[in-house]
Amino acid sequence: MINRMCRGLRTSVVGFMLAAILGTPLATAADAQTQRRIVFDNRCNAPIRLLVRHADGYRNWHIHGWYDLDPYEVTGLTSNGTRLTQSDNHTLYFYAESSDNRGYLWNGDHNEEWRGTTYGFRAARVVAEGNLLRTRITCDN
Repeated sequence: MINRMCRGLRTSVVGFMLAAILGTPLATAADAQTQRRIVFDNRCNAPIRLLVRHADGYRNWHIHGWYDLDPYEVTGLTSNGTRLTQSDNHTLYFYAESSDNRGYLWNGDHNEEWRGTTYGFRAARVVAEGNLLRTRITCDN
């Protein structure tokens, strides 16, 4: 028992020394990236079409779209049958516009090219609900 404790202590000390020498932090369980399923909630009375830019891991950024949401529709986003997820320690971005003639536009200054067109993505205001990451879009925001 004492021998195992000493071995564990030596391993920890060596790990901290290597991290200090290399200038890199040690990964801990707390550093593990939580993945939450991306859900959009269209609270606007207009149908919208949506692009989303998300990170499903460290520097694993992807743009997916177009998603068509009816007025008051809530949907979890998928791509080729796979649920889209977002890492907690990254910002979720989206671009949306009404798909009728009302002219609603939800954009921002985070410009990204997708399929030959540059879109101004905006940072989503998200709410973590268990394993879901929900973004609500209203006609006002």
